[in-house]
Amino acid sequence: MRITVNIYKPFTLIFLTLAFLNCNNQSNKPQEKPAIDTALSVKDLSIPGNFSSQTKLKFDSSVLKIFLDSFPLYKIFKNDFDSFYINRNFSYAWYDGNGMIEPANNLFNRIENINEEGLTYSMPYLNNFKEMMEAAFA
Repeated sequence: MRITVNIYKPFTLIFLTLAFLNCNNQSNKPQEKPAIDTALSVKDLSIPGNFSSQTKLKFDSSVLKIFLDSFPLYKIFKNDFDSFYINRNFSYAWYDGNGMIEPANNLFNRIENINEEGLTYSMPYLNNFKEMMEAAFA
């Protein structure tokens, strides 16, 4: 089973990065501020910017092309992927020497439960992503 996890690792990290980038995508349109008591609102700080700080575990940049060829609906994010991983020198963002980091699991859970949070979003290739995450935690 370890071989399967190694094969999925680059794709899993790219799916997670896409989800992160998509969750943090700010619209250019002005947004109305909801009338919510800020004392009652809780912001989840476990995901944004909480990447692995390791720099030894890296992947080959050609994996991005393979990923985008395999999942063409994500090609619109090519520049975002390139920028994100070039800035990291292609170091894994969601893995460290012990495996997948906790913020990756938090983001995955958030994606799985996004409709329960009142957002109507359907992630393309969600079943593929679930299979990769399950393999990573197996």
